[in-house]
Amino acid sequence: MVRIEKSLKEVAWTGLVTAFYCEYCHQKGFCPSEDPVRAELVDKLRAQLCRERINPYQVLDMEKVPIGQMVNVAARKKEFGRMLEQTLREHSARTVVNVGCGFDTQAYRLEKYGGRYLDIDLPEVIYWKRKYLPERSGYRMYGTRKVFEEGFFESLKKRCRGKAVFVAEGLFCYIPYRQVLAFVQGLYQSFPDAILLCDTFLFQENYRFTDAGSQFKLKHPQWGILYDRFPKICNRWMRLSGRERQKAQAEPVTQEERENFLSDIILTDVSVPKERKSASYWIGCYERLETDSEKKLLQLRRQRQAYVKSGQFYPAKALNQEILELELAAKKTEVSFYPSNLQVEHTDKCNGRCIMCSHFFTKNHGADYAGAKLREALRPALPYVGKITLQGMGEPFLHPDILDIINTYHSYGIQMTCSTNASVMTQELAEAIHRSFYDINISCDACTAATYESIRKGLSFSRFLENVRLLRSVGEGLRMQMAVVAMRQNMEELPGIVELAAKLGFQAVTVMDVTVQMLLENERDSLRHYPSAAAHFLEEAKRTAKRHGLDYAFPEYLLHLPKERSLKEELELMKGMEDKPEGFAESLYQRYESSGFFVPRVKATIGDFAVPSKYRCSGICRMAVERPFLDVHGNLFLCCANWMHALGNICGDGGFLKVWNGQVMQEIRRLFYEGRLPKYCVGCVFLRDEMLSGIKVLNPDKDFYRHNYDGQMQSLLKEVEKL
Repeated sequence: MVRIEKSLKEVAWTGLVTAFYCEYCHQKGFCPSEDPVRAELVDKLRAQLCRERINPYQVLDMEKVPIGQMVNVAARKKEFGRMLEQTLREHSARTVVNVGCGFDTQAYRLEKYGGRYLDIDLPEVIYWKRKYLPERSGYRMYGTRKVFEEGFFESLKKRCRGKAVFVAEGLFCYIPYRQVLAFVQGLYQSFPDAILLCDTFLFQENYRFTDAGSQFKLKHPQWGILYDRFPKICNRWMRLSGRERQKAQAEPVTQEERENFLSDIILTDVSVPKERKSASYWIGCYERLETDSEKKLLQLRRQRQAYVKSGQFYPAKALNQEILELELAAKKTEVSFYPSNLQVEHTDKCNGRCIMCSHFFTKNHGADYAGAKLREALRPALPYVGKITLQGMGEPFLHPDILDIINTYHSYGIQMTCSTNASVMTQELAEAIHRSFYDINISCDACTAATYESIRKGLSFSRFLENVRLLRSVGEGLRMQMAVVAMRQNMEELPGIVELAAKLGFQAVTVMDVTVQMLLENERDSLRHYPSAAAHFLEEAKRTAKRHGLDYAFPEYLLHLPKERSLKEELELMKGMEDKPEGFAESLYQRYESSGFFVPRVKATIGDFAVPSKYRCSGICRMAVERPFLDVHGNLFLCCANWMHALGNICGDGGFLKVWNGQVMQEIRRLFYEGRLPKYCVGCVFLRDEMLSGIKVLNPDKDFYRHNYDGQMQSLLKEVEKL
C-alpha cells in the first residue's frame, strides 16, 4: 500500500498554481471563468498551507509572478474547458479521463453532460483533492505513480464507458519526448477510438505524436511570447508594476479586446483536413502509418515536405525532430533530418579584446560580415530548424543588417538566442529580441568597472549596465542568463557578480572555468590550480544565487579537486602573479601576421579529424547531430567548440544536406554510436564542465581536461611558437 505524506509540502507547486492563478484572474476580471467550487477549494488549500506554516505565496505571490504568466494559465484552462465541452457535444463521448489533473475542478463544471469523469494524479495530490473536493456520482479520483508504465491503460478499461476523451493539460511539457510517445502509443492500443486533448509548449519540443493508429497535434504558446504579440493588452496586464500598473489598470479594456486576446492567445495549428475550418486543436481524422521503420520514415519525410510547400513550418519542424529521433535510434550515419538547432556566425568581428579570447591580439584581422550568399544558401534549411544561435567568434549585434536577419528567421517560426557582450543595444533591437528570442546569454566577468575593463579590454562597464537595463525595461518575459568566465583575475568577485545579476533582472547565472589556450599562455588562470579558493567563492556565489532565487550552474568537479594549499595561501599566490606585459598582445599579432595563421582553418579529413581517442563514451553528443556551427563564410563545423576543421561549405559544396552528410560527418557519427569519443572532443569545455545531456565520458583522467589538436594543427602551432 502506498504511504501518503499528509502534508502539502509533498505536492508539487505546479499542481497548485493552476487553481490559484485561475481564481485570481477570475476575481480581478482578467480572465473570468465561472466555477462552482474553485474559490472554496482555493480558500481551503490556502488555509492548509498556513496551518503547515508554509507561506501560500512563496511561489504563488501575485506581486512577484508576472500577471502575464497567470493570465496565460487561466486562458489556457478556459480554452481547454471550451474544447472539452465542444468535443463532448460533437463526439458523444461518455467518459472523460483527466491525466495529471492537479487541483482542476472541471468535473464540477461538466455535471450537465453526465457520463463518467476520472481524475488521475499522484497519490499525494489525490489525497488532498479528495479531502477538500468530494467525489460524487459519476466522478472518481485515482492516485497512481504508474501513468507512464506499461499496463496503465489496460487497468482503466473497466472504469471507462463508451467513447473516452483523455485530457493531458500542462503535463507533457515535463515528460521526455520518447516517454510521451510511448504514452500515446499505449493509449491508442487500448482505446483505438479515443480522443486526446493535450498541449505542448514552444520552449519544449513541438511534438507530433504518431503510432500505427493515430496522428494529432495541439500547440499552445509560451506565455513570454505574448508580450510582443499583444502589446496593448499586455502593457496593461503583464509588464507593468507598482504605480504604472495601477495607472494602466484604471484605463478600461473593452470586452472586444478581452475576447480577442483570449482567442488569439491560443495559436492555431492548421494541420486539419480541407473540409474542416482551421482550429486550435486537431482531433480525429486518423491515418494509418507504416509500422516498418523505413517505410514510416519515407512517409514522414513526404509529409514533412508537404508541410513546407504549404508554408506550415511548425508541423514541418516537429516532423523533422521526429525523423531525427528515429534515425538516431536506428544509428544511421547518413541522415535525412536537418539540425533542429543551428549556430550561425553572422560576423567574426568583435569590439572587445577579452584576455581569454583570440580577439585579444588579432585586431579583427580578416574579420567580415555574413553576406547575402550565405543567407541564401541557408534558406532551404530554415523551414526545418527550430532554433538558431546568432553567434560565432564575433559580437552578433555588430552586424549592420542584424534586424533584417532576426526578422527573416522569425518569419520561419524560428526561435533565437545568442551570447552577447551587450555593448550594442537600441530600443528597436531590444524589442526585436523580446519578440523573437527564447532567452539570451549576456557575458559579464566582474562586478566592478576596474576588473571588468581589465578583462574585457575595449569595453565599458557603465555602457554594459546601461544596455542591460534597456533590454530588461522592454519586458519581463525574456529569460536573461549571465555567462561568467571564471579565472584567477575575477574569482573573488563571483558572489558580487551574482548579486549584480539579481539587481539587473537576470534569472540565471552560469559560471564556466576559463578555457586554457596555449596561444594565450593562460594555463595559470584556470580555477583548477586554486581548488581551495575556487570551492570557497563558487559556494559563496551559490548561496547568493539561492538567496535571490536565481538559477545557478557551475562546474561542480572543481569542488572535488585535491586541495594542497589553504584558501589564504592560494589568495596570496594569485595576488603575487603578474598579468601579461603591455606588449604581449602586439607580439602575438606580429607572430601570427608573419605566419599567416590568423584563420587556422583546415579541410577536415577522416585521417586527421575523425580519429578515435582513448576515451570511451555512452550516448551521442547532441551538438554533433542537432547543433552544428556555420562560420561567416558558410563553412560547416561539427560544433561551436571546433572552428578549425571545416566539413565543407554550404555555399559552394552542393548545399547544406550534402555537406551535412559528408564522409567525415558520417564517420564522426559512427564513432559516437560505437562509444568512442573523437580525438578533437577531448578537453571540450561542454564535456569538461558537464554541460551536455545525452552523452557521458566513461574514463576521464587529468589529461582529458587539456584540449587536443590533430597533427596538422599541432605542427602549425609549433611554427608560430618559433617566430
